[in-house]
Amino acid sequence: MALAVSRLTARPDSLALHSRRLPNTPEMDGGARKRSSSSGREDLQSPDAQLSKRLASTPGARDDQLPAIVSWCQTALPNRLLTCNLGLLHRAPAPPASFYGSSRVSSRHEETHAKRWAQVLKTLKVVGTPHSPRQSTLMLFKKQELAFEYQRTCSNPVHVFSFETDISNPGKRKFLATTYPHFWEHYLTLDQRHYYEVIKEGMPCKLYFDLEFMTQDNPNLDHERVMATFIQLLLDELLNKFGIRCRPEHIVDLSSTTTSKFSRHIIVNLPGAVFQDNGHVGRFVSYLISRIHEYSQGNGETSVKFAELIVKHPSSGRAVFIDESVYSKNRNFRIIYSSKIGKSSPLLRADKPALDQRIENETFKFFKESLVCAVEYDDDLRLLSFGESPVLRFPGPLSGRSNDAAQTTSSQPSPFPQIDEYVLRSIQSRNPRACFRSATYFPESKSLVYAIGNDRFCFNIGRQHKSNGVYYVASLNNGTFTQR
Repeated sequence: MALAVSRLTARPDSLALHSRRLPNTPEMDGGARKRSSSSGREDLQSPDAQLSKRLASTPGARDDQLPAIVSWCQTALPNRLLTCNLGLLHRAPAPPASFYGSSRVSSRHEETHAKRWAQVLKTLKVVGTPHSPRQSTLMLFKKQELAFEYQRTCSNPVHVFSFETDISNPGKRKFLATTYPHFWEHYLTLDQRHYYEVIKEGMPCKLYFDLEFMTQDNPNLDHERVMATFIQLLLDELLNKFGIRCRPEHIVDLSSTTTSKFSRHIIVNLPGAVFQDNGHVGRFVSYLISRIHEYSQGNGETSVKFAELIVKHPSSGRAVFIDESVYSKNRNFRIIYSSKIGKSSPLLRADKPALDQRIENETFKFFKESLVCAVEYDDDLRLLSFGESPVLRFPGPLSGRSNDAAQTTSSQPSPFPQIDEYVLRSIQSRNPRACFRSATYFPESKSLVYAIGNDRFCFNIGRQHKSNGVYYVASLNNGTFTQR
């Protein structure tokens, strides 16, 4: 359906923006639906009785109603932390005989599915009670993909964490999907913490590092001198490559160093900028490593200083002390006040004595600053990219133009393919050669940012830009997308 095009000029900066209304899609409301008002009698029933009645009344419910059931459970059962086996709701389509009117087969099919819905009640388990009276959104999953699937159905900005529970199998983890405030409340109540932040593929993130070496193999290294050299190089290269004046106070430095191993996590809160995803971060880190090798050549004082950053590893010989494996897809990155299971060295602030640090005295603000994925979109935010990205295409042709299919820098265009397609078709209606260079989703503000390729036309000035790129921002909150 053709939608009207309007230009919005009522902005403080007087910029005229090209704006269109997005189509209504299941993604627009995150799958969340409000529970209709019910009688006073139902409100007085116990939560379990309400849930039983709700499930029993929908024996033929479709799989796509799962988000509604999850949302209803959260509304009907306040102040509870719930976990649900979502796999029980997956079912095969109705057999052909039921379509052609065989009541016996249809009844059997519905009876089977009704039993599956009944099992959902048995898999809902209370796993805790939050401190605040706010509605809980902590959901526990055995598999990462199920946590991601639940995340896509949520209207609130939900993030995924993982944690270890089995000391005999340290690599085995469970996954928790929740908002940052709810996670922080839950985190404060724990006696043992072995938690990791899941850096989801294709999502915007901060610049981060995992620095490590074995002290017994490098006994003469001054830890603080090595860190000072690295931080100065980092600040210089951020200014050189991106024009960003970063200061030491923008850097969160966490340490879990022991007598046998130097270990630091660095998270950089760049002023007014984030990276498009951790793939771009990894390419920038590879560039930094090449610069360290370059500066370490020679006989001067500078080369000696940078040579200290190239340490001895027991398995790989000599290498820069930056771990490059932490930039893989859906990486689990340990968070502040957590240790690896079976270890007694949690990540703590490097700028304070360990004995003076208690999580009860920490602020939620600093906790978010220490997270890699805690980024929020605003109109002045820069999306940083570095190096060449692998070019992948959207699955299938759009509007019959298979050669003009959109391009993106991640394996998935965004979590909302229907919105991607609509925005691209709208742009291609004016310029068929236009494509997406990248699609970045900001869950905190529910905004999609599209970098456009093969098109620099600006509706503000009424002509093509000579050098500046063009971006479109789709807001899932108000259902519009605008050019910026």
